[in-house]
Amino acid sequence: MEQNVECNFPPTEINHDLNPPVKINLTAKNQHFKNLYSTSIGLCSGKQPAHYHNDSDMFEYVFQQPLESLKSVTNIDDNMQLIDGVVCKIKGINKPYDNTLFNLFKDDNDRLFDDIFFVIDTGDNLRDTLVGLTPPKNINIHHIHSNATLADSAPKTRPDSKKYSKNNANVKLYSWYYNNNLTTSNQDKILISSFNVENIKKPQSWDIEQKWTTTFIQDVSQYKNRVDNAKKENNKNVIKAYLETYVIPNTSNEFSLKSKIHSSYFIQRKRSGDYFQIWFAFNLPNLISSSWRFNLAKRSPNAKDDVADATAAAAAFNVPGDIFQVYGKIKYNPIEFKKRLFFVTGDWPAVCWAVLNKINTIMVFKHPSIIEKSCIYKFSF
Repeated sequence: MEQNVECNFPPTEINHDLNPPVKINLTAKNQHFKNLYSTSIGLCSGKQPAHYHNDSDMFEYVFQQPLESLKSVTNIDDNMQLIDGVVCKIKGINKPYDNTLFNLFKDDNDRLFDDIFFVIDTGDNLRDTLVGLTPPKNINIHHIHSNATLADSAPKTRPDSKKYSKNNANVKLYSWYYNNNLTTSNQDKILISSFNVENIKKPQSWDIEQKWTTTFIQDVSQYKNRVDNAKKENNKNVIKAYLETYVIPNTSNEFSLKSKIHSSYFIQRKRSGDYFQIWFAFNLPNLISSSWRFNLAKRSPNAKDDVADATAAAAAFNVPGDIFQVYGKIKYNPIEFKKRLFFVTGDWPAVCWAVLNKINTIMVFKHPSIIEKSCIYKFSF
């Protein structure tokens, strides 16, 4: 794998998130704008990325074959060698979806997992599709929420949603909320940022406050900023308005160091939505208690008497409020848990970065015009 491969990802994600609607090509043609994000992207500070990719180019860069060749294959079952030499197993099932969709969730001996765990960026419809099907044996689907998923600007199913009561005899849905604050330090290899970022759930709501700090590159003073509600304030329109009002008109001029950091802060707020969720999926096996024993809970409006039992769960895992009951216990070691854990998304750049970090990933791809080319892909190791 080439040196500093991670430095190719931030400009791709920025293009994916902001171009459109921002009217100029932010990374490929405008040197001054490049200087903005390169100021504060951690491991890549001071380094010019070797590639500036759109979604398709980034996929080909990581998987070493065109994205369109993957999309043209129906019900794919293949191995691909990544840019770092690691082999990734790829399975894909095309619409119309039926019970064969559960073939994506089997072990190396072709046995369906009893439990699977989702960290969902986008693709809630996968969970809803699965609960409407009939697997060959019973399966439990655990959707794990956190301050990282709640901070993302994309639409989300909240941890206390009534959707988790839509079970059938063969598929049970469970909602988990990892309630610890999530903090990354500068130079984090997954977030790729020189900002220290803290995600904090606000009391009596699902709103997430973020604190962003970094040390000036040429000074000992700090840059500090705060986001009151990350889900609302980090969305595309807010970031676009700032860039088009304060940054884009000045891209023909040199920026001061403080202006570079401040502008980079806005750019990275939007980019952080996907990257924090990938960070959470990457770190989740180590975030769970060392005993690897925790209670599984399902929605039950009449379960107030069971709340005390729920406190037996690992301290970092909460049931949201008093509407859940204890279902049972399960014990996995980190290796087994990681096999059953999937990051779910609908964005190709997020797929590329998650897969390159060896996270089992589900891509929910919706073809814009041909329904039979819509596909759910699994990338696993």
